[in-house]
Amino acid sequence: MRSEDLEAAAEFCAQVGVPNLLVYLGLDERTDVAEVRNKLKSRRKFMQGMQGNPKYKKEALLLIKHFQCLIDAVGDLPA
Repeated sequence: MRSEDLEAAAEFCAQVGVPNLLVYLGLDERTDVAEVRNKLKSRRKFMQGMQGNPKYKKEALLLIKHFQCLIDAVGDLPA
């Protein structure tokens, strides 16, 4: 994992107002990495449909923009 991935994840979490990606996805630290990635992919798919909704537009665009960095960042969950 690159430091850019962690920076993108931190920026995303700050923009959507959550302390970390696990909280954003409604998961805990014991969750398997594969499950976290699947949940993140599901959330991205949902957010793609919400881009036109003013309530979710900012979050949707950020998630889509930083998706690959977020996927890479969850490979090291403690970080």
